Amino acid sequence: MQQLDGDVPWNFPIDVHYSFSSIQGWPKISVQVWQVDGYGRKDICGYGMAYLPMASQGEQEIEVYTWRPTFWHPSLFVRLYQGLRLLFMGGSPVLRDNALIHGNEERFKLHTIGSGKVKLRFNIFTRGMKQANMVF
Repeated sequence: MQQLDGDVPWNFPIDVHYSFSSIQGWPKISVQVWQVDGYGRKDICGYGMAYLPMASQGEQEIEVYTWRPTFWHPSLFVRLYQGLRLLFMGGSPVLRDNALIHGNEERFKLHTIGSGKVKLRFNIFTRGMKQANMVF
């Protein structure tokens, strides 16, 4: 996969409204980063998940560390063949079930490699958190 030096800015506003009565089940955001190569093929660059920050004053920034599935086989020759096939033909492995991105129950069975990070900036406005004793 082609590696980019530096940051790639991507501005996309998100407007979300949610309500809660406890901290259990706190909202999280999941991301999928894809790339298009010189031949027009789409490959996954990474999946990631992070919890939304608690309410506080001003802008907040979180980093979502991304990962992607990788080929793994006990045989060195099969791994070498899969690596060469990926290099020349593309086609990284992708998840069949996107629930694995934000659920930890089955993810430990996957073989993955880190693939970078996504920086997100939030401005969170709250209402009613003081009445719920959830002011930090």
